Amino acid sequence: MLKDEEIRIEIGRAVGGDCMKIIHLPTGICRGKGPPIGSGREVHEFRRRALREIERELREKGLVEYLNFGISYSNKSGSTQDEIRLHVNRLSVVTSKGMEYGIRWNEIYRLYTYRPDVITESCRVIGFDFENGEFIEVDDSMQGFGEMLLRLGEHVVLPVDYQEQVNATKSGQAHITLYRRP
Repeated sequence: MLKDEEIRIEIGRAVGGDCMKIIHLPTGICRGKGPPIGSGREVHEFRRRALREIERELREKGLVEYLNFGISYSNKSGSTQDEIRLHVNRLSVVTSKGMEYGIRWNEIYRLYTYRPDVITESCRVIGFDFENGEFIEVDDSMQGFGEMLLRLGEHVVLPVDYQEQVNATKSGQAHITLYRRP
């Protein structure tokens, strides 16, 4: 899913009627239609198709940092096949089914930790909240959790003892906020 603030829609007049151009601002990738652009339904259909094409082109070019994954993720199944990946400008999770979820470092609104209140096993969880209420939660059963925990302070301003706070959380204890955007 593309981020709304990175898309510009231009509508103009040309010989033969109106025309429309949809531009992905950071990369300059664009799609155009017209003239004429047609009825409201045709405009809506063009916009939907153009946004899908731009997103597909970004994926093909490996520019996934411009995608807003837009879906909350939590490893509720306890899958040890899900993998946490650290990138220069974002964190992503790739599931065993190949789905990818992610958050850019500058999109993190709140970062927290807790241990779920479970009877059979207690795992450490780190959660990343978006400002809009969506979230990504990762836990220590996932590949890459240890590296992420060690390197998290390189990407987000955290307390010096954040690793100790993550390790010291008790099962069923309230979430401990490690970072909140000012």
